[in-house]
Amino acid sequence: MLVESDDQHPLLDLLDIRSSGEEGVQVQASSREDWQKEARKLELQGKAEQAEAIRSRILQDQTPPWPVFNARGVEELTRKIFIDQVVGNKWRQQLFEYAAFYDAPELSERLAVEGRFKPAGHFLAQRPRIVTNRLAAYSRRQFHEVWADCDRYGLEHRTPMNQTPLMAAARAGNVPLVEALLEKGARRDARDHLGRNAAHLALREAFAHPQFAQNALPALWTVLAPLSLDLRIGDRLVRLERHQAEYFLVQSIWALIPITPVEDLLMLGFNREVIEHAWEFMPEAVLPTFRKKRAICILRLAI
Repeated sequence: MLVESDDQHPLLDLLDIRSSGEEGVQVQASSREDWQKEARKLELQGKAEQAEAIRSRILQDQTPPWPVFNARGVEELTRKIFIDQVVGNKWRQQLFEYAAFYDAPELSERLAVEGRFKPAGHFLAQRPRIVTNRLAAYSRRQFHEVWADCDRYGLEHRTPMNQTPLMAAARAGNVPLVEALLEKGARRDARDHLGRNAAHLALREAFAHPQFAQNALPALWTVLAPLSLDLRIGDRLVRLERHQAEYFLVQSIWALIPITPVEDLLMLGFNREVIEHAWEFMPEAVLPTFRKKRAICILRLAI
């Protein structure tokens, strides 16, 4: 192939070469999804600056207009309520919804007593409604609202509750949406301010809801859980593979911390009984019986 910008160049006549017109090479424009995947690929290669350049210059991702309740956001919110003692219920309602979404009954109790916000005194009754409302867009079969937000704010934008769309879809148990987000290049390793990724959120939801464990978790765990987990123990680096009982035990503890849902109660920390209770409805596809027995043996030796 000969490329020459001047199709009237004398040399072309000498060589008896004619312009191919507009029927030559067809260049297909890269789609938004292609650029999202390219940005993710660059991130995995450690090229964060190039990835950010794609997002800001080509994808032109905008900053979401809502406040995000990450570690800093929650700290600012608690300061306004408990230290500055701002007037009005706007901030108190936001903190109550955060407490409900993150299963933080001790924060809700403090808000009810010290913050004088009566609705926070009904934590257990209000929590399901608040969680359902916050996950509504990620629970639907139609994804128009999710895609609209991703187009405006990027595939990894944060919801007000500091979750990426993939994390929210995983907690909602929406397998088709999770798969669609992964196909677009969503990050499995994105974490909230408590260090939990999408796989942890799905696992935690399954511990508290048997139907979720049976229906959604097998597919979610397959596509979200990493194949291995690296732990530093003292000066040693230990790798746990997904087929090992120890792997599922560590991931379970990770999902349960810092607050453990047990029936209608919420406990700080965990013990062997809490782990065994959490695993009660784990499907065979996620936690085979033989692996479960080995993990429980490890627990009895360790705790």
